[in-house]
Amino acid sequence: MTPSSALPSAERPLLERDAELAALEALIEAAAHGDGRLVIVQGSAGIGKTRLLTVARTFAAGAGFRVLMARAGELESAFPFGIVRQLFEPALARAGADDRLELMTGAAELATPLFAPNAGFEAPYPPAEPSFSILHGLYWVAANLALRQPTLLAIDDLHWADEPSLSWIAYLARRLDGLPLIVVAATRPPEQATVPGPVTELITDPLATVIRPSGLGSEATAILSSERLGTHPDDEFVEALQRATGGNPLYLTALLDSVAAEHIDPSSGEAERVLAVGPQVVSRQVEQRLAQLAPQARALVECAAALGGETPLEHAAALAKLDLVDAASTASALVRFEFLRSENPIEFRHPVVRSSIYETIPLGLRSTMHRRAAELLLGRGSRPEKASGHLLATFPAGDSFVSDTLRAAARRALEHGAATPAVNLLRRALDEPPADDELFAVLVELGSAEQLVSGTDAVKHLATAFGLPADQGSHAALAIRYSRALWLVERFEEAVRVVHDSLDELDSAAPPLREELTAELIGASWADERFYDLAVTRLAEIDEAGLVGGVGTDRLLALLSDFEVRRGRDRQRAVALAERSLESGTLIRERDLGFFSVSAVFIVAGDLERVGSMLDGTLLEARRHGDAVSAAKLVTLRSLVELLRGNLAAAESDVDEGLELSSLLTIESTRFACTARSVRIALERGDTDAAADLVATLERTKPQPTAPQEILLRDARGRLALLQRHPDAALADFLACGLAARSAGIENPAYIPWRSQAALALRALGRLEEARDHASIELELAKIWGEPRAIGAALLALGLSAEAEEGIDLLRAATEATAQSQFHLEHARTLIELGAALRRFNKRSEARQNLLEGLDLAHVCGAAPLVLRANDELAATGAHRRTVLYTGVEALTASERRVAQMAAEDTSNKDIAQALFVTVKTVEMHLSRVYRKLGLSSRTQLADALSQPALKHP
Repeated sequence: MTPSSALPSAERPLLERDAELAALEALIEAAAHGDGRLVIVQGSAGIGKTRLLTVARTFAAGAGFRVLMARAGELESAFPFGIVRQLFEPALARAGADDRLELMTGAAELATPLFAPNAGFEAPYPPAEPSFSILHGLYWVAANLALRQPTLLAIDDLHWADEPSLSWIAYLARRLDGLPLIVVAATRPPEQATVPGPVTELITDPLATVIRPSGLGSEATAILSSERLGTHPDDEFVEALQRATGGNPLYLTALLDSVAAEHIDPSSGEAERVLAVGPQVVSRQVEQRLAQLAPQARALVECAAALGGETPLEHAAALAKLDLVDAASTASALVRFEFLRSENPIEFRHPVVRSSIYETIPLGLRSTMHRRAAELLLGRGSRPEKASGHLLATFPAGDSFVSDTLRAAARRALEHGAATPAVNLLRRALDEPPADDELFAVLVELGSAEQLVSGTDAVKHLATAFGLPADQGSHAALAIRYSRALWLVERFEEAVRVVHDSLDELDSAAPPLREELTAELIGASWADERFYDLAVTRLAEIDEAGLVGGVGTDRLLALLSDFEVRRGRDRQRAVALAERSLESGTLIRERDLGFFSVSAVFIVAGDLERVGSMLDGTLLEARRHGDAVSAAKLVTLRSLVELLRGNLAAAESDVDEGLELSSLLTIESTRFACTARSVRIALERGDTDAAADLVATLERTKPQPTAPQEILLRDARGRLALLQRHPDAALADFLACGLAARSAGIENPAYIPWRSQAALALRALGRLEEARDHASIELELAKIWGEPRAIGAALLALGLSAEAEEGIDLLRAATEATAQSQFHLEHARTLIELGAALRRFNKRSEARQNLLEGLDLAHVCGAAPLVLRANDELAATGAHRRTVLYTGVEALTASERRVAQMAAEDTSNKDIAQALFVTVKTVEMHLSRVYRKLGLSSRTQLADALSQPALKHP
């Protein structure tokens, strides 16, 4: 072999890139001052993306940035967070113990499992929603690095990146504002990407700056030709060069090298000859020169191409079965011949060169090489996911090594929240296929992973597994998973049948499994009104004294307490059952569905203080663990508590956070509940236009709602119609709400007071006798349950529908009932209605006393329409209207109030940002507005300002 310059070199001067370089320099300078950016350099292979990335790194290093680099490889798309690991692992490895502790503290700790040296998952707690937890933790790793020193993350060949890394880049891009952090990524067009969708989203993101270097023009082509050929080319020859290569620097350089090698004169007469070569010149040169290589050199370069990316020389040597010393000298020769850029690690001159060599390897030999490569990597300590990219490129052959390794890689992927790569790995493992005794496990693993990606595919594979023999423990666990998968695709009847049949087939000697299956059957049954009777039957069969303990017992106790709440017959028993279900701590610790049932029990029982404290503590743990799914559900439930307390500002704050998180995580059920809650808050605030828009959103979101969703929708829409003075529409909605409630076994008016709401609609229609009938029935049911707020609501509706003195007596009783409860907004309402009734009967002194008390309480709650109504009634008594100034705390938005409250508790801006899943700059902006609105000059004044009464009387 003799050295040649036929292959293109990347070491070329940058021509016609002034605009791109100026943009990069300006963006890096802006990032240094906290204006973080995502920059995408997009173009075809060889257009010069890597050179621009190299220059960006140089600019950033010169400006004092920390520079972290990663490059994707064609075989690494199955390696979850491979790009992330390349970026951060070297920096974390270089950091001392104290620095590493600081970098990985707080929310960043959630990313710790990603950098664990072993193949197992050793997080201090299992993340309930690992995907979001890891993304959130990685964001804070990047933020912590940038807050210590401005940082550039440079990513080459983004089009080959793994999907979890792409998801993280998208997550990071939305949170760069306020950070001295810039991400510069080079990519080919999305259609050439391994996973085109995420790459397209990044490129089209309005927050991204996209740089698209164009092909070289005539002047640059002529300059480059003169340098490579040693003589100035004719204009026609330059035009031919451009037409043949599109001005692509890589292809242009390669073509010029061929022209030089073949001694072609750069004259107009040779232009046609240049056009005949075309842009495939690199591949042609590679093929020609591979034929000239010695067998040892060809073996090494082919093995390096099969290994892909930057490969340790010892790996390529082992795969090629070469002595390491011989391999080193051979690699040096390949560098001189410009196949390679470096010997160790082996790096190809350009990805196109590596691809051209790889494509010359016969398919069968490629499969064998990839199988050996995977074995080699595992033998040298690589993670299973690193080897899995090679196994995906092999032909199925019933090889247990292949299926076992792919399954191990899939487990790692799922532990890190990377569902799509896990699904791809497990599908390939199934194709291998696995041994008969492993088939059940592979199908369950695949179906479980697919539940996070595709419900239909999950059902198919879980159904296949369900038909295979297995031990009863595995079969019972699969029944629960399979039932939930069917439920998610709305195959409700099958979901119930799967658990029902499994329970009947279960050996009676397995009580813990029986309890778990029974709990699952009841939960699946009563969520659909068609199977409610089945749920009731199973509940009646539960022997409370014979429960064996464990999560199944806790869930059954929670379901029993929920059942008591629905029936509304024995409040003490419902509470006692709920308390028993919490004794082991499992439901709270795991933030299990049973915990949310128990929380609802305490709400309907009227113990808002206890449930508020429970939710606060559990929410704190969810945030500490980065469990955004549970956080979304918890703030949604707490928003109901705050609404019922009459703390509309806090309710609005919680519901806003719930909407943000449920939208981010695509939790449709939680988003629906949040939206319905927002309607109630808007109505209490007096914003009927916003309420109407939200109701329309609910209708669009779920044209055919489940019974629980029907209750939320009908109640919200009925209340809106009542305020809009459409009592006929309101009545129809409240009656439909009652039908939906009864179909789910709900008779308790403290659960949903549809009868008293229907009574108010009937009253507005002048149908007073019917109104009294509805209110009387609700009052009787409310007294059986014994919760003061429910009794007060029924008395209020009955009093408003009654005549003369009887009505006033009933309203007095409603006021007394709500005064004993923790439901301050309802108490304000009854006070104002009592005052209005007293005014109508000319009892002005007593009327004013109740109206003033109700007005003050309504204002503290933030219920503007009630304040207005009370003031109108005051004026009708001959008294002066009370002027209410909405200043201070009242002027804060829900988000500002939430941030201000945490800051008042001496929580740092960074900790607030981590807890609320926002950026530090967002916290700073909120606090700045809080200080301005409250007239404060420092953080130390917040606690006093927030504790001041909101009501001011000038």
